[in-house]
Amino acid sequence: MTPEQIEIRELKKKLATLEENNEILKKPPLS
Repeated sequence: MTPEQIEIRELKKKLATLEENNEILKKPPLS
């Protein structure tokens, strides 16, 4: 794999993590 491909893979991992956190934040609070 080229360094670019590795970088893209890492960025996709970060993006997936951010999207998961965003889903949690978008949910209305239980209280």
